[in-house]
Amino acid sequence: MHHFSKLRIRHLQAVVQLHETRNVHRAAEQLFLTQSAVSKLLIEAERILESRLFIRSKSGMQATEAGAAVAVRSKALLAQLNAMQTDVAAIEQGALGRIRLGTTTFSQHRVLLEALTRIREQYARLSVSIQTGSHDLALAALQQGRLDCVITRLSGAAVQGDYAWDILYGEPIRIVCSKNHPLAKVKRVRPAALAQAQWVLPPVEAPLRAIMDRYFVEHRLRPPKTNIETLSILHIELLLTRNLLLSPLPGTMAEYLQRSGRVGILDMDPLWFMPPVGLVYRHSDQNSSALLLFRELLGDASKGMELVGAASPGDAALPPAGNMRAAGGGVSAARARRTPARAAAASAKRKTSREPGAG
Repeated sequence: MHHFSKLRIRHLQAVVQLHETRNVHRAAEQLFLTQSAVSKLLIEAERILESRLFIRSKSGMQATEAGAAVAVRSKALLAQLNAMQTDVAAIEQGALGRIRLGTTTFSQHRVLLEALTRIREQYARLSVSIQTGSHDLALAALQQGRLDCVITRLSGAAVQGDYAWDILYGEPIRIVCSKNHPLAKVKRVRPAALAQAQWVLPPVEAPLRAIMDRYFVEHRLRPPKTNIETLSILHIELLLTRNLLLSPLPGTMAEYLQRSGRVGILDMDPLWFMPPVGLVYRHSDQNSSALLLFRELLGDASKGMELVGAASPGDAALPPAGNMRAAGGGVSAARARRTPARAAAASAKRKTSREPGAG
């Protein structure tokens, strides 16, 4: 019989450090403990969990399958405890809470900008910390408890496990180029012209790259090749303005660059679609006050946006844009207006409006 009530934070910290350092001495240094104290914590943890967590070998402390699983869960729990401590300290100082948000390169959209603008203007008691990275790294940070939520594309893998999600918007992929590119003024660009052009492309492992390659093969054309691969919007814009290149971008991002006057969108119907963009968060956190308010603000900002795009495998069950969807089932748009997120937003706004200088 497991005696989990005897498991302490120090046990979790010891398991995590041993898993990461694979060395009792280095783990002890990280925890400011003696080696014997770390060894004792490991023995106690194994006794409580009734499972062997580590095996000593010539290369160091090797985690067993159970040990690796405990280390991953322990790291997430410790991150959650640290976040809880930060939240409590913020609330004690009058804040509503703090959101640690992860965004991916192509998910930085006006929906997020509008939500952040409302937070700055109307909800001074809510703070948001934003980190930008790849889809996989962002979801890993979410799983480990280092982020509270992630705005990313809802591929099948993004909504597996202990996650819940809200769909925000969908959009087609547009092809952009510099204003002086030969294809910039062509009416109804043909696939053959695309195959002959030079490109700056997403990395080969990016989902969009596979979709593009399949499109050209289906049209009996050779997929374009490039020696420059990037997902960086800044680098794409700089490369397009200085070279006669094409690049695929999400529709809203393409329109944003077009408004700058330096980049144009090719005259053709959308060729490719990606899974919709949504907010992913841990199922266990979906009723926290700060997250409820943030979800509500994002939902309001995405209202009226059409969900376009072809669903990828595993996406067939995703609900329409603007709906709130948790792992247990969807919520209709009408019912979404009566969810706790609405109540949290209204409550937070009332409290903010009563603060000195608010409004």
